[in-house]
Amino acid sequence: MPGVRSAVKDLSVNIWVVTISEPLPTDQYGDKLHRAGMLATILVERGHNVFWWTSTFDHNRKKNRYPKDTLLDVSPHFKIFCMRSLGYSRNVSLRRFLDHFLLGSKFKKLAKAHPVPDLIICSMPPLELCKYAVDFGNQHHIPVVIDLRDMWPDIFLDIFPWPFNVLLKPLFFPMFWFLKKSCQKATTLVGITPEFVSWGLRLAGRKQTPCDRHFWLGHQEPSVSEKQLAAARKKWRTLGLNASEGDFICSYFGSMSNKLDMEPVFSAARVLQKTHPNIKFVLCGTGDQLERYKTLALGLNNVFFPGWVNAVEIFALMQISSIGLAPYRSRFDFRLSIPTKAIEYMAGRLPILSSLRGSLEAFLEREQCGFTYANGSSLGFQKVLLTLATDTALRKSFAAKSRQCFEREFSSGRVYGDMAEFLVGINRVTK
Repeated sequence: MPGVRSAVKDLSVNIWVVTISEPLPTDQYGDKLHRAGMLATILVERGHNVFWWTSTFDHNRKKNRYPKDTLLDVSPHFKIFCMRSLGYSRNVSLRRFLDHFLLGSKFKKLAKAHPVPDLIICSMPPLELCKYAVDFGNQHHIPVVIDLRDMWPDIFLDIFPWPFNVLLKPLFFPMFWFLKKSCQKATTLVGITPEFVSWGLRLAGRKQTPCDRHFWLGHQEPSVSEKQLAAARKKWRTLGLNASEGDFICSYFGSMSNKLDMEPVFSAARVLQKTHPNIKFVLCGTGDQLERYKTLALGLNNVFFPGWVNAVEIFALMQISSIGLAPYRSRFDFRLSIPTKAIEYMAGRLPILSSLRGSLEAFLEREQCGFTYANGSSLGFQKVLLTLATDTALRKSFAAKSRQCFEREFSSGRVYGDMAEFLVGINRVTK
C-alpha cells in the first residue's frame, strides 16, 4: 500500500541521540541496554530514524571497541556513529575530563558534515557534548532536549569536605559555565526524577513548563530461553547457592566503587555466619574497590564475589534471591534519584534493603516494598535484614508490591514509550 507507506514516512522524525558510556546493541558481552539504547530501540520500532552519536570507548570495560571512528548500520533506520575516544582507566580522573573535552570538540566538527535532524536529545553528562549539541540545534533552529542524569560538576565538589570544596569551586568554573549555558539554551529539560528537572531549571533560571518533565530510569527484562536459564541456575548451584535447600540469598550486582557503603554488610555478615549460616550475600560486579571489599570479607564463608555477570545470570540470581541490596552512600545527587539497581530488584520481585536517604527512602516507605537503614550502621542493617528473614508474610508482601511498582512506574516499555511520544510531540510543537 504505497499511500500508507508514504504517510508513515511523512510522519517519521529524524532524531539524533547524543549519549556516551552506555552499552551498544552491537556489543557482544550480553550487557543490558541502558536509557539511550532502550529509547532508540522504541523510536525505531515506531518508524522514526535514529542516529546515535557515541564513543568507541567501552566505559564498563575501560577499553576502546574500535581503533578509529566507526559507523555502525544497526538497521535501515538506526545508525550508531562511534567517535574515537582517548579513554580512561578511572571514572574520576583528569584523563576522563580530557576525553570528554576531545569528544565534544570532535562532535562539534563532525556534526557539520551530517544531515540536520529534526530533533536532538543529549544526555548530561558529559557537559561538552551537551553544550555543542545545544549550539548546533540553536544554529539550525531545531529543538534540543537535555536529559539530566548525573549532577556534574556538583558531585566532584561533594568529594571534598568543606571548606576545600568552596576553595576548589573556581577550578570547575568552565564545567559550571557549560552546564548553565546548555540548560539555558535547551528547548526543554527532562531528567530521571522531578528533583533532577528542578535542579536543571534552577541552573537555567526559569520556571517549569509543560515541556519540562521527568522520566524514570526504565528497566527492560531480558528475553531468556529455558536453555540459558538452566545454564545460569547451574552456575549459582555450583557456587553453593540453593534457595530450595533453605539458603536466604541477599544479592547485589553492579559497579564495585566508592559510592557503596559496604562496611555494614561485611560487619553483619561476620556476625550472621555464626548465628544464621543460611543467610548468604552474593556481590556481583567489578570495579576499583573490588579488591578492598574482598579484603574486608576475608574469612567470611557466607559472602560470594562472582565477578561480572550477564543479564541472564542476573535474572536467574534474582529468582533464587530473597532480598536486593542497595548499600549506597547518601551522596547528595543519589538522594535525589532512584537508582537503576532498585528498579531491577522491583522487576525481580525482591524487597529492597537500602542505606540511601532521600527519594528512594521515601519511595520504599510509601510503597511498602523495602526498608532503609542508616549509613554506616551494621546493627541497623542486621535488624531490617532479620525482620525480613524471619517474617515470611511481610517479605512476600514486600515482594508483591515491589513487582507492582515496577509494572506501574518503571518498565522500559512504559517509560521509554512515553518518552518517545514526548520527543515526537516536542518536534511537532516547535515546528
